Amino acid sequence: MRFGTGLATACLLSAAVSVAGNARAASTYPVWPADSQWDVVMSQGGGPITDPVGDNSGQAFMDIVGPNDPAVYVYSDGTDLFFRLRLDASPLQTPGHFYAQGWGCMINTNPADATSYQWMVMVQGNQSADFVGLTPNTGAAGNNAGFAPSGTTVTFAAWDTSVTPSAPGYARSVPAPTSYSGNPDAFIDFSVPLASLTGVTAATPMRFLCGTSTNKAGLSNDIAGTGSASATISGTLSPPYQCGVNGCVSCDSASACGAACAACTGAQTCGGALVGCQNGCTSSATCTAPTPVCDTATGDCVQCTSDANCAAPTPACDTTTHTCVQCTSNASCQAPTPVCDTTTGTCAQCGTSADCPSATPVCNTTTGTGVCVVCGTNAQCPLTAPVCSVAGACGACATNGDCPAVAPYCNPSTGGCAVCATDSNCGGPSSGVICDPTTGNCVPGCDPGVDGGNVCPSGEACSVGGGTSPGVCLPVVDAGVGDGGGVQDSGTGVDSGMVVDSGTGQDSGTGQDSGMVADSGTGQDSGTAQDSGAAGDGGLADGGTAGDGGSKADAGPKDAGGDATVTDGGLLADASPSGDATTGEAGAENDTGSIGGGGCACTFARGDDSGLPAGALALAGVLVLATRRRRGA
Repeated sequence: MRFGTGLATACLLSAAVSVAGNARAASTYPVWPADSQWDVVMSQGGGPITDPVGDNSGQAFMDIVGPNDPAVYVYSDGTDLFFRLRLDASPLQTPGHFYAQGWGCMINTNPADATSYQWMVMVQGNQSADFVGLTPNTGAAGNNAGFAPSGTTVTFAAWDTSVTPSAPGYARSVPAPTSYSGNPDAFIDFSVPLASLTGVTAATPMRFLCGTSTNKAGLSNDIAGTGSASATISGTLSPPYQCGVNGCVSCDSASACGAACAACTGAQTCGGALVGCQNGCTSSATCTAPTPVCDTATGDCVQCTSDANCAAPTPACDTTTHTCVQCTSNASCQAPTPVCDTTTGTCAQCGTSADCPSATPVCNTTTGTGVCVVCGTNAQCPLTAPVCSVAGACGACATNGDCPAVAPYCNPSTGGCAVCATDSNCGGPSSGVICDPTTGNCVPGCDPGVDGGNVCPSGEACSVGGGTSPGVCLPVVDAGVGDGGGVQDSGTGVDSGMVVDSGTGQDSGTGQDSGMVADSGTGQDSGTAQDSGAAGDGGLADGGTAGDGGSKADAGPKDAGGDATVTDGGLLADASPSGDATTGEAGAENDTGSIGGGGCACTFARGDDSGLPAGALALAGVLVLATRRRRGA
């Protein structure tokens, strides 16, 4: 950035100062160093940067000189960074004003790249409004000293115009004690605040390249130390310096050596700011503790080069790092730490899981030393203690998230992972499978009906009717009573063994019915869905006996005398005067017929004796027999 030539007032100069983000007020301009404080900037060849007279074809005030004297100086007081160039003539056109030309220095702060620069400091003479510009270089490297920076310029006023005559601000010119062309030489001095060099500290290595410029951008005129108007950056940059409160110091000591201004180690010495650290020992005689041994292969003083240089408790020499360690192989280790961890050089229980016993099968190396533990991950723990701790022990779960998919529920009472937490995890509400709260497994069973758990499937019933203990699902069985009145299980032949007829082997009569009617079975149903006879009696004999003989009692369709035989369940016997053709009939023509039941027999005369029709007698017999059945006789 360049100011216009008409801006000569003190007000505008103060405005120029305010443009700088880190510029100080006019009353706090830099304090210039004394001549004895300036540090000479060295060349890559090892001596001060010098420059011939007359290598600039222009004006003398643009010609950097010093064939026998340093041409470039630098200084720092910890607040500002100062530069000084020796010129063949004064750069002042009038007192307090420079010629409309440029004088400046590049600053390289990247020790890894010597082909570019990061900052440009340039005095820009404008006769009426001179200033010092600080411009970051954010563009390509170029490796050309004439390469102009590409960043935004921050400006600092060259003169303090608040006083009369104007006093130096961030730039000045003073006489030099030399006269190379027969006329007095001059110095041009300029500075910028160190705080404006973003990222630069007292430890930052800085290399410089200075010259003059007719375009006040790149160093396009006389390049200091070259005798030429053109030069490469890499071939002209100075050795590195660190600039702090005590000035700028070349990085050519063992504490700050080379391009990075790094400290040398062991017996190394600094071969110069451009050479860096060099190996320094040829024998252990020049080395001291804690690195008492000379590694003659590198010239470095180290802790050891073999086990002979080491002692307990670190008896082995790691020849990679040249340090004494506990072990370099298993041969240096003993139980209970028989394995050498070569990464750390320490003896451990294990290096891999293959070194561990079955009780503690996992080698845990997270703490740096291998220790055999129960687990390394949750997957190596049982469901009863599913969580692996950092210490390698299996423990209780806290949430369902601690459990695997095969047992996704954390049982808070046991701390183990379970297959189920509620009956709903074990199937539908009528599945007959419930969650065992003790084991957390799904098991056959049923809820007693108090908490809405799973119940039995259709056709089965829970073995308990209440309480909190789970029940067992059992088939529904025959609940019938009496002589064949119950309903048996489907198709089993006999009841399941749980329920028998309510009779005790026969009807409740004494051995047999008083009407001489007995069950066809002797303690259980005959194996069908009903008694072998529809009602039980096989038929009536005139004499009064009848057994459960079959479904029908009479053998013939009618009596010999023409009477119809009653065959429904064997309840009634015909009283035909000629006698029945069935096996039990007495056969007497005028026998008194009997109707069995309840231990009594109602007799009546056959034919005209009773005066009742045969149908009425049959109905009366059925009623008597039904009454007997209802009472369980």
